[in-house]
Amino acid sequence: MARTYGGIRADMKSFSNSFLSVAPTFTAKALKRILELAIPSASQRPHKDVVGLLAQSCNGDLRSAVNSLEMLMKSADARSLSVNGSASLPKKGKGSRGGKGKSSGSKEMQDL
Repeated sequence: MARTYGGIRADMKSFSNSFLSVAPTFTAKALKRILELAIPSASQRPHKDVVGLLAQSCNGDLRSAVNSLEMLMKSADARSLSVNGSASLPKKGKGSRGGKGKSSGSKEMQDL
């Protein structure tokens, strides 16, 4: 027989937990607020498009979005993200980096 404790369903063999999903706009707002509190300097924060992409990709799971943001900020590339959309990535060598056509979007979005 299964018992339910405030949204958590307990059974002899498994546990099931369900949460209400959070809208991407609210997720983005929460991530921006976390960044404002954690990183006072706006020039050190990731671009708003990167935060928006995290909010869209978490599928309504705010915990997942916060964990993804934490992983992004701990990565080496995150140190080079800036508000104006430019990234100063380390050079890997001489020569072309690929296509010669125009690309749309910020550098951070292309790198993801």
